[in-house]
Amino acid sequence: MAILKRGAAGLDVATNISLLLVVTVILASTAHAVGITVPKVYKWDFTPNFEKQVGFHIYNSFDHPQRVVITLSGPLLAYGNVTPSEIVLDPNGVGDIVVSLKLPADIPPGEQVLWITATEATPEGGGISAVTAVRVFLQVTKPYTGKYLKATLEVPSITENETVRPVLTLENLGTDDVPDAYGTIVVQDAQTNRSAGTTQTNHTSLNAHSKAVLPAELPNILKAGVYGATATAYGGDNSATASTRFTVGAMDVNLISVSDTFVIGKVNPVDFTIMNRWNANINNVKVTIFIGDDKRNWRAAGPDLLLYPWQETQGEYFVSISPDAPPGTYPGYVELSFAGKTRRFPQTFRLKAAGAELESPATANPLLNIARLSFVLLFIVIIFLYMRQRKKERVNK
Repeated sequence: MAILKRGAAGLDVATNISLLLVVTVILASTAHAVGITVPKVYKWDFTPNFEKQVGFHIYNSFDHPQRVVITLSGPLLAYGNVTPSEIVLDPNGVGDIVVSLKLPADIPPGEQVLWITATEATPEGGGISAVTAVRVFLQVTKPYTGKYLKATLEVPSITENETVRPVLTLENLGTDDVPDAYGTIVVQDAQTNRSAGTTQTNHTSLNAHSKAVLPAELPNILKAGVYGATATAYGGDNSATASTRFTVGAMDVNLISVSDTFVIGKVNPVDFTIMNRWNANINNVKVTIFIGDDKRNWRAAGPDLLLYPWQETQGEYFVSISPDAPPGTYPGYVELSFAGKTRRFPQTFRLKAAGAELESPATANPLLNIARLSFVLLFIVIIFLYMRQRKKERVNK
């Protein structure tokens, strides 16, 4: 693959540098690992007729020759040039390119960027189907006239018991100071967009072309799931917004109940209830019930399930218990597979002989017996009162 890196000595080197790796798409069945750490991105403040040249090395980590195409894009495209725009690298070889940036007397205010993309070119007629692109950028910042806020919001993912701790970064990209700046942060459920809490940062002052980091806290009353956070920053008549997403806890599915008694020699229904402990749908949840040990093992399974947010879902599968299975108690477990995770819930199951299934469900349920007895007694009382009333009517005649 091709990797961009800073080039030869004698070219300008900027400070405050970091690399952005944008995209890697692997289409081949044999994947090539991508692990790129190249700390070189250039940022400058604008001056009229600004000129810079930046050199990059391009590395080919394949064991075959590789043709790499270099392209430029972004708001500064009209002022950029790359030489050469295409390069063929030897196996595990290195090549050099130079990117020139020549600006006019004036450009629009803000953070203007020139993207530099190196793309592995797929030869015509096939042969290589993996295409990888890496990107770095050159950035020139011109202050806005007056006050101009830029906001960036970060919210670390937390457990269900941790405090929510947003961090709002404010930058004054203008030419005037902002004497009083602060932010309001609203947390929303990512599925419903309903507000789940609001907090406010401390107040601060921002000089022209400066930044401030404003941490905040929010009590955690959130269930596990995905949430959004939106910050609105205020600085006098100027405002800015920023948003991000974060997670609370981890996606999880719990077993609530499962049938535990089955008849030998029969096809038995296996009823179960599971619960989605996440604030979004979980698709393709696979439930498998394993009954018995390694020597004697029966399994119940069925189609995958869709679980809605924080909802209990019931299902019924079937299991056939072989006629020669001895009655008794057997170990087992219920396996839940979802989103690349697997959870196992140990269970104890009972196998009983076929004759035992003649036991009346009513006999096994004392509450149902009491209800039936109460109904019979009530019926007798009603008949008694009716006969007594009829007797009085005859006497009165």
